[in-house]
Parts: sequence; structure tokens; C-alpha cells
Amino acid sequence: MYDVTRPQTFKSIEKWYQLMSDHGRGDVEVALVGNKCDLNSDKKVDSKQGENTATELGCHFYESSAKGDFN
Repeated sequence: MYDVTRPQTFKSIEKWYQLMSDHGRGDVEVALVGNKCDLNSDKKVDSKQGENTATELGCHFYESSAKGDFN
């Protein structure tokens, strides 16, 4: 999960994915989630960036809002 208003959280995805791949179970479904999608005016990480990264990593992609109870 990353915060769509904080690009530095998005930049850490590949590191976290690599750690999960190295130390996690191989039989799990993985999803990349961009949180805080309700903050459109503050959004710094475009949905397309998230989708492209998820595709590269071979995982599902969602955007969500914990505050807005979406996804």
C-alpha cells in the first residue's frame, strides 16, 4: 500500500515487493493499493503509475480510501 499524496511511499514499492518475494510465501495473491484516492486535489501519484507498476510486478491494482470507505 502507498499513499497517493506522498510519492516517497510509492518509490518504496519495489523494495517492499522484493522483500516479500524473498521472504514471503510464494502461493499468495498480491495487490498494490493506492490509498487516499478521495484526496484528488492533493494526489501526486497518478493512477496510471500505479497500474503500470502493478502490471510490471504481476499483481492486482486498486485505489482505495479508508476515510471514504471505498475499496
